Amino acid sequence: MNIKIFESNLTGTLDIPGSKSQTIRAIICAALANGKSYIKNISFCDDVKVAIDAVKTLGAKVEIFLDKNNNKYLEITGLKSKPNHKIKINCKESATVFRIFLSIVAVLGIETKFILEKSLIKRKFNYLTNELSKHGIIYKNNLSEGYLISKGQIILKDFVLPGHISSQYITSLLISLSLIKTNNKKKFLKIKLSSELKSSSYVEMTIDILKKFGIKIKKNNKKNNKEFIIFLNQEFKPTSIQIEKDYSIAANFLVAKCLNSKNLIIKNLPKNSLQGDKLILDIIKKINFKKFIKIDADSCIDIIPILVVLFCFKNIKSVIYNVSRLRLKESDRLTAICESLKKLGATIYYNNDKILINNQKKLLGNIFLNSYSDHRIAMALAIAAINCKHPVIISDAESVNKSFPEFWSTLKKHGCNLEFI
Repeated sequence: MNIKIFESNLTGTLDIPGSKSQTIRAIICAALANGKSYIKNISFCDDVKVAIDAVKTLGAKVEIFLDKNNNKYLEITGLKSKPNHKIKINCKESATVFRIFLSIVAVLGIETKFILEKSLIKRKFNYLTNELSKHGIIYKNNLSEGYLISKGQIILKDFVLPGHISSQYITSLLISLSLIKTNNKKKFLKIKLSSELKSSSYVEMTIDILKKFGIKIKKNNKKNNKEFIIFLNQEFKPTSIQIEKDYSIAANFLVAKCLNSKNLIIKNLPKNSLQGDKLILDIIKKINFKKFIKIDADSCIDIIPILVVLFCFKNIKSVIYNVSRLRLKESDRLTAICESLKKLGATIYYNNDKILINNQKKLLGNIFLNSYSDHRIAMALAIAAINCKHPVIISDAESVNKSFPEFWSTLKKHGCNLEFI
């Protein structure tokens, strides 16, 4: 389904959904706790639904309730015992759920068939499976048919992983290794990084969520190689947790406000957040006082598409560097966002290392743009479209369901002139 967007100004007060990344981590930790946990302010996007189905498959009980303000929250009763049979987890397109559960089933020793769909089949996970293989896990995969089978139970020895490919590898092991119960004399396991950790804010988020569930992680910094120490024989404790508003989603509306929707108000964004994408607030504060701006993509990789939009419409010279990991997302986001904005008339140069923007032209629109079925690209292009003089058609509008199913209805409610075609 395609969507046609006309020049518009957004107005009114909007409330951003809960952080998808925090929600998924909290759901999984709650499922591993012995008792009932409560998770509030969540968004029922596709990735969160995948996480809910995955913990149910593992044996957790998940119920949805309404609070006094009619807001949905989750009550999760954690595992009493691990499944004693083979299980199947449909990860759809959620890389987070897939990567975390690769380690969880390895620790629990559960034979598992993972179903992968569309973009997830192409995502990188071999660094994690290769390391788990060294710890006794056997894999059979047929990615052409969209599945991978995991068998075995991990051997207790330290892990070594690259930090520059995906922080989700580290998150996966931090959660799963904290589950280990053993009579072995070993008191802890280490995760050693063979390269610099990228998107470290997501690992900090994981450690923070684990702490809320009673799990202690220790960090070591030696000779610029980070180590994480996971203590064995810990217990996940049930808790109640309020999920923060999602800065990755909020960034789209904050950029809209900065560009041409001055009367738009985004409420309840957390000031003291571990979300790396909170950097959007600092960038917007500085942009009106700068002739040149330089951004390190490592600290805010998910909002780079909307930042490129911002810099194009603000006509500011800018450099965004460390952008290569954009190619490893649901789409090749580096090519997708740069080529799309070039079609709109922007002056952009890019390579595997950086994006250079020196746009001095008004972007007019009157063009069809491919979202590459990527939720971040679709949302960023929508914000670009409302600032173009002529209509813009964007493909695969339903891709936003992955992180914010209400995106289009929220745009329309707040003044965006759009139609599905």
